[in-house]
Amino acid sequence: MSNFAADKCPPSHRYCYNCHYPLPSYGDYCNHCGQKHGPNKVKVGSLIRELLESVINFDSRFLRTVGDLVFPGKLTEAYFLGRRQRYIPPVRIFFLMAILHFAIGSNLLKEGLTDGLNEIDTNEAAYHTLFMDDLQRQSDTLLTEMGSPPTAGVLVDSLYARLHADQQDSLRSSLPQYDGEFKFRQFEVALSDTKEMTTDSLLDHYEVYGFWNRLVVKQWLKMNFEAISFSSSILGNLIWMVILMMPALALVLKLLYIRRRRYFVEHLVFSFHYHAFAFFVFSIAFLLLARIDANTEAGADSDASIGLIISLAFGLTWLYQYLAMKRIYKQGWLKTFVKSCALNVFYLFIFTFFLLLTFAFAALTF
Repeated sequence: MSNFAADKCPPSHRYCYNCHYPLPSYGDYCNHCGQKHGPNKVKVGSLIRELLESVINFDSRFLRTVGDLVFPGKLTEAYFLGRRQRYIPPVRIFFLMAILHFAIGSNLLKEGLTDGLNEIDTNEAAYHTLFMDDLQRQSDTLLTEMGSPPTAGVLVDSLYARLHADQQDSLRSSLPQYDGEFKFRQFEVALSDTKEMTTDSLLDHYEVYGFWNRLVVKQWLKMNFEAISFSSSILGNLIWMVILMMPALALVLKLLYIRRRRYFVEHLVFSFHYHAFAFFVFSIAFLLLARIDANTEAGADSDASIGLIISLAFGLTWLYQYLAMKRIYKQGWLKTFVKSCALNVFYLFIFTFFLLLTFAFAALTF
């Protein structure tokens, strides 16, 4: 009896550093606050591990979640069977994979856009050099042949106008305007005006009135001169677009399986897990495409490889969706196939709708 009592009484030096609650003689965690008992001195490795756990919960649960994510429907099934402590919550794994996906995709798209703009600048500089060389050469020839400076001067001016005829000297577009009703108005703004006038004076000069009308024209002008900023705004809003798509996709699943009487949140969790896997697959695809693009600069022919990677990524995500629906909703193979195809059709409409909203929002706010 005395030995049993001694085992139950904790040693005097075993107290929690956080709440000073007596610790048992076994185990390393406080029964009162849950803090792990250990030495007060913290090593660098422990600090880094705590940082990873607090930011992305990078522990055994993270590795187990990513490992089981590749099995269609396994995480969703485990979540509703109550096995939640061993996995990262659906929303968190969705955000982690989305951040990874858009970080890789945004970096690759920005590099491509920068290279394209640099190429445009190089082409314009080369065009200007060729134009001036051609003008100088042909004007010298005319001056020699005509011998009369006034006549030659007129011809040189004519030649300059002809060579410069293809150069864009204005911005043209049809923009939506509101004047009692929405209609499209044709705009042609001289480039010289954009350089010499302020934005407000330019809008006044072209008789653009009303908050909406001035905003549309102002953003249109801004898009023509700040293409990189506009592209960055679109990329920054894409993740919010996908987040807003989740309830819409869950609603489609609710309608497709309305006789199953499942809760809306069940379809929402399925959507989170499915998109987490899709982000994971396309992140790998983006990295492979970047590697192929680097090899292409060395002269390798990569069109077939690029097409194969993109096809595999789309095919794998569709197969994952199909098998996950079969596992979660437990219907026949044919019925699940039909509903999977219907879901993808609705998904295309939902994606297009939200993408247009994202473009419109980015165009009006960047």
